[in-house]
Amino acid sequence: MDGDGNSDQQLETLNIVLVGDTGVGKTNLLISYATDEFRMEHVPTVFDHYSLEIDVRGHPMKVEAWDQSGRDEHLNLRKFAYGKAQAIVICFHKHTPATFKSVQTKWLPEIRKDDKLKAIPLILVATKCDQFEDQDLFNSRSDSDMNLGLPGGTEGNLNEKKEGDAPAGDAKSSSVSKETAESIAQFEGLTKYVETSSLFGEGVKNVFDEAIHAILKDQSKYNKEMLAGLKDGIQKGKKGGGPDGDKKCLIF
Repeated sequence: MDGDGNSDQQLETLNIVLVGDTGVGKTNLLISYATDEFRMEHVPTVFDHYSLEIDVRGHPMKVEAWDQSGRDEHLNLRKFAYGKAQAIVICFHKHTPATFKSVQTKWLPEIRKDDKLKAIPLILVATKCDQFEDQDLFNSRSDSDMNLGLPGGTEGNLNEKKEGDAPAGDAKSSSVSKETAESIAQFEGLTKYVETSSLFGEGVKNVFDEAIHAILKDQSKYNKEMLAGLKDGIQKGKKGGGPDGDKKCLIF
């Protein structure tokens, strides 16, 4: 029970499940949202769970976020998480088209095979959108935003470039364009498409705000006045993984 007399049992719980191919950045997306941190090394995740409290226009709620392995042998673990899911976030690496192809060839078929999930909100998310930013811009942001190992947390347009800027390396030919991803999201009837950088914290909160909004929108007990501009009224409270939060994980 917290200082306001609220217990976890009294809070409405919103279950959000993250899936996607191995190595696309699901774990850092979740860590960035839940703890405002970024993990530089890649540690394969089998089953990871974060819990944190949020405030939605004066309504305290609890987000349970489930990070799932993308390996075929862990399907049963994903099925366990799917059973709790109220929204699913499907992640792909923006600069690895094979992971984007998996959205249609693996992840949507796997999710829609379960009749209970056919109407569930699905958020399509591009990760690692910072990877091919202009090197001078990356260095300047690294100096100001990452000296403490924390993402910048600023909201910005990841696609916005100054005239004449070019990404390092031949990124364009191996990237999934925003237009292509939005087209597939619309074709497949997905709730939203969001581009993110967990490294700098860009778009991260928007992913979960969209999922929360989609969950609450389907609940008749919330009136239109509360839902109007809802995403601007979502505030994070106690964070999972910290001294005031709750984190449960299984990492091999």
